[in-house]
Amino acid sequence: MLKHFTKITGTGKFLNFRPSALPAAEQPKDFGHFNLIYGENGSGKTTLSLLFRSLRGEDGLLLKKRSFDRSVPQQIELAVAGLPQSAYIFSNGEWNQHLPGIEVFDVHFINDNVYTGLEIQNSHKKNLFEVILGQQGVQLKSEIQAIKERIMKGNKMTRETARDIEAAIGGVYLAKPFAEMGPERDIEGKIAEKAHEISTARSHQDILQKAFLSEIPLLHTVDFTAGAAGVLAQSTGGISEQYLAKFNAHKASLGMGGHAEDWLKQGYQAIHDDACPFCQRPFDATVEVLEAYRQYFNESYNRLIADLARLNAALRGFNLEARLLDIERTIAQNLVLVDFWKNYLEHPPALHSLQGEHGRLAADFEQLKTCFEQKAADPSQLQDGAHLATFEATVQATNQAIQGFNKGIADFNSSISLMKSADGPDLPQLELDMRRLVALQKKDNADMAEWCKNLLAYESALEKLKKLKDEKQARLDQFKNTVFDRYLAAINRYLQAFAPYLELRQLTSHYIGSSTEPSVKFALCIEGKEVLQKDDPDKPSVKYSLSEGDKNAFALSFFLASLELDPQLSEKIIVFDDPVSHFDEKRTATLLHYLVHFGQKARQVFLLTHDLGVAGKLEGLLPDFQWYRLERVAGGTGLVGWER
Repeated sequence: MLKHFTKITGTGKFLNFRPSALPAAEQPKDFGHFNLIYGENGSGKTTLSLLFRSLRGEDGLLLKKRSFDRSVPQQIELAVAGLPQSAYIFSNGEWNQHLPGIEVFDVHFINDNVYTGLEIQNSHKKNLFEVILGQQGVQLKSEIQAIKERIMKGNKMTRETARDIEAAIGGVYLAKPFAEMGPERDIEGKIAEKAHEISTARSHQDILQKAFLSEIPLLHTVDFTAGAAGVLAQSTGGISEQYLAKFNAHKASLGMGGHAEDWLKQGYQAIHDDACPFCQRPFDATVEVLEAYRQYFNESYNRLIADLARLNAALRGFNLEARLLDIERTIAQNLVLVDFWKNYLEHPPALHSLQGEHGRLAADFEQLKTCFEQKAADPSQLQDGAHLATFEATVQATNQAIQGFNKGIADFNSSISLMKSADGPDLPQLELDMRRLVALQKKDNADMAEWCKNLLAYESALEKLKKLKDEKQARLDQFKNTVFDRYLAAINRYLQAFAPYLELRQLTSHYIGSSTEPSVKFALCIEGKEVLQKDDPDKPSVKYSLSEGDKNAFALSFFLASLELDPQLSEKIIVFDDPVSHFDEKRTATLLHYLVHFGQKARQVFLLTHDLGVAGKLEGLLPDFQWYRLERVAGGTGLVGWER
């Protein structure tokens, strides 16, 4: 049992409190079984509440209550009955030992476990899970959580080790089966044998992937050779020798060279109403040259000009150099393929470059173009077709050579096709077999042996940990189901006493999202209608459906239910910090009844209040308790004795 504070300095408003420094009449008596501490708002009750909460194992809470005056060190000494000196000392930011058997109901219990900001949040539900389970369940849950953390750490180590193994062996085996494999006998001989198999198979793989020979393109000249001989031999028909001579003489007199005929044709076509197109002077029968124009520019002439234009356009569009380059490129590519295929097949086609024919083809083609250009310049003149015949003969000779090449190529491709269709070894499988043999060879490596040993050890340890976790989880589930049913019944009894219209339903546990920490799940009902635990603009929620007194009653019901179901209540110290906030007379009386009830069962009770009326009512229920008050002493707050 706690006896008294020997010292509280540098903590909140307890700047320099030492009971021994007070006048004898004000020195507080040792704490009794039931203790009431009165203090006005802001006098230090919350600081004392946090002190008790920190004593049970939360050192950091007191650091948050450091006094503003940092010149005084933060120290606390608390004596225990039966010991000659202070047993619990807080100094340098920590307690020398903790007293876990303390249960505190204060604003922090509410904010941490029930609601904050007028909402019941996921964090509250996680904390309520521990409140409901109690010390035994929390211990079991902590053990499970510790095992889970060990499993997570083990999984990480296993993954990293497996990743090292699989990276070292190129991923040809999964790490665990590889680690379990024994040594391979005669591994060097097996690797050499597999290398020979791969070398043999790789040639077949090259055969499957190597291309066929390509057909060599022929020289196609039909666009400008078809009918070309007739056009070259054609003259301007339908004109008499007299007028032809007159037309040619007049054309020559213009001095326009090859442009004269086009110029005369345009002028002739521009004549309208037998008048000169330049001066509009009328022609008469004496202008004989007009008759020569009429006979010369007849229908046969127009057909000839059209044929010449078509053939000349085809000649200009025929890129002989590009065609020959395409033929040579195809021959060269085929010769490269022949060098490969002749290692496996007999009678390859006898291919060779046609570069020697290129010059002759180019010269014949140039002479043919000149012939057509001359014909186009003077359609009336006949052109010798010898150049056309020469070019056609050269093209034909070239195409005959190409056709001979292509026949040999077609026959050779048939042989290639037969070879490709033959069954061959499975090279990818052979190569995988080789990589696996090389991986097994690495098992003799010191690092690899250590990795494999560690991986199997991790796997074995994880299997045991998972089995242990499942066993403890099953125990926790069984314990939880029993406790949750009892807790639901207990909390509803207290809610019935404080607020009969409130009821808790469907109290269970679950996991929120990917969290590994379990949470409670329940429905809070008013007059049988569920209210949302978070604010919603369209539906009833805790924020607007419960009064402040209802919320305080809800929180107190959780706390009292946990006390009722605590099998170690007789060893506990219970602290109530202003538990009657927002309570009316009836609820206050109900709470004091429960406070006395649990106070008689607990080891020690502290009630902190700012309401003297509560103190008076408690005196009527329990006359035998110690009174204390908080008041200003020595520049700060002190705890002094108080005679009623």
